[in-house]
Order: sequence, then C-alpha cells, then structure tokens
Amino acid sequence: MFKHVMFFGALLAVVLFFIIGAATARSAEAAPVVAVSVEPQRYALEKIAGDSLECVVFVPAGADPHTYEPKPSQVAVLARADIYLSIGLEFEKAWLARLAGVNSHLRVLPMNAGLEFSARHDAGHDAGHDAGHDDVHDAGQADGHMAQAAAKHEHHADADEHAEEAEHHHHHHGMDPHVWTAPAGMRVMAANALNALLELDPANAARYRANCTAFLAEIDALDARIQGLFQDVSPERRTFLVFHPAWGHFAEAYGLTQLSIEVDGKEPGPAELAGIITEAREHGVRAVFIQPQMSKRTALSVAGAVGAQVVEADPLAADWEANLLSVAESFRNAMK
Repeated sequence: MFKHVMFFGALLAVVLFFIIGAATARSAEAAPVVAVSVEPQRYALEKIAGDSLECVVFVPAGADPHTYEPKPSQVAVLARADIYLSIGLEFEKAWLARLAGVNSHLRVLPMNAGLEFSARHDAGHDAGHDAGHDDVHDAGQADGHMAQAAAKHEHHADADEHAEEAEHHHHHHGMDPHVWTAPAGMRVMAANALNALLELDPANAARYRANCTAFLAEIDALDARIQGLFQDVSPERRTFLVFHPAWGHFAEAYGLTQLSIEVDGKEPGPAELAGIITEAREHGVRAVFIQPQMSKRTALSVAGAVGAQVVEADPLAADWEANLLSVAESFRNAMK
C-alpha cells in the first residue's frame, strides 16, 4: 500500500504539467475522448462510433489487467478524456478512483451496467454444484429497441439441447468480470456504450444508433455461428480446461463446463493440483488453454500430466469477433 501511495504521488507530480496543458489546448471542436481498460471495449466503441471519437485503451497489449500499474504517460492522457468506461477488472478497483482524481471533469461510467459478474466453473477446488445462467438485465437508459436487442438472448443457453450440462458448473469464489467473452455480454456493453455516446456527442446520435443496430446484428450472427459449433458435441465431452478462469460466461452461454487451474488469482497447492489433474483425466481433457499475459509454468505441468497440449486463448485480443470465433473453434476441436 505504501508503495502505491508513493508511486501515485510521484505520478501526479509528473503529469501535472500535461494535465494543465491538455486542458487548455483542447478545443470545443475536438473529437470526444473515451478511455477504456481493455481492447474488447475499444472494439465495441469503434463499431458504434467509427472515427467520431478517440478511444484510449489503458491496459496495453500483453499486460495483465488484474495487476497492471499505469505509467505516468498514460495517466496524462486522462487529462483529455471525457469519459472512462469501466468494466470491473481488478486494475480498476486499485487505480480508477485515483486516476479520476487527475481530471475533475472525467466521468466514470460502467460499461458492464446491467450484467451480473458471477460465472460458474469447475476448478477442482469446490465441493458443491450450482446451476443457472447469468441474467442480462436492463441495459440502462438506452433506447428501447437497443435495450431489447441487448437483452433478447438473456437465457439463450436454455434453448441449447445440451444446456442441462451447465448444471455441472461450480461457482467461482470471486467474480468474473470478463463479460465480453459471451455475445450476450457484448450486447449489453454495446447498449451502454451507445448511452454514453448519445449523451457525450448528441450531434452524431443518428449515426451511433445506426451503427449500434448493425453491430448488434453482427453479434447475433456470431452467436448463432458459435452455437452451431457445439451442437453435435456430446454431453460427456463438453468440458474445457483453462489456467485462468476468464471464460466462465462463454461456458454458460453454450452449455459448457470450464475447469480452472487458478482460482481467485492463486495457483493450486500440491493436493489441489493433483485433484485438477485427476478431474481433467476423467473428462478426457486434451488441451490446457492459457492467456498470453500469464505464466505458462503450471499449465505446462498439468498438460504434461494429462497428456494434453497447451493452446493460447486470449480474452483480451483486439479483434473481438474474430478472436471469439477462433477461441470457440479451439474449444470445439479440444472436445472432439
């Protein structure tokens, strides 16, 4: 804690000049500046706003958003920002209030408003089972047709003939903020982004609404395509193993079970690791999915023990649509 206080004090001193300069240099005609935490948020914003705004991603590619500490040069950018759209990551909990302090005009809005964070997974750590699906609630103050489009598939996993297998999911001890890994989550994020843009830049309202409608149609098409990938997967094969539990919302959306090595940011002890390996063997796991932002050491150990390969699955990739389809195909291939 002392280290963070000292760091932030030094950070404020470094950026003070930039804050004053940016505030005076910004013209009334300048494009709105929206700051976000991770790349999938920018993907949605740019789908809706195109080149009508400047979007700044705070956590750079390859960094771990759970533990990331901002650089002074990044904080200086916030002096120009109108809105920060949060998404609920640990990085934000540790830094966002202090970062907002460098710009008294900065508004912080939740891009995940109306979404539950909890997502089930089976990590070999829990004894109980729990069934259910995340509810996609009211998307906020979006136009009625946008809110309906964002929420229309709130229980769409129920329509899948294999959704009963979601009964085998376990609760994460904490909360899974990776809501964009399911199309339903991205729908609501898009509606919330639209709300923010309509308020920030009403002159481009018609364009934003049209773009959001088109984006929601793209999400629906992607959702249907991924549903098709898992239609013929048998119940006993609908399990995938990850190092970090970032894909719980995806698992719920498609009636799958996510096994996780890490829980609440902690690697398992020897006994827990042995249990995970046993469970992975029982489910016939053929791949261990890892994020490029995290250590591969334990994942490689588990993969070796169960005779599986290590496959990259990045929930933070910049091209959200292409990446989600690619990861879905990788999960599907591991279930053959």
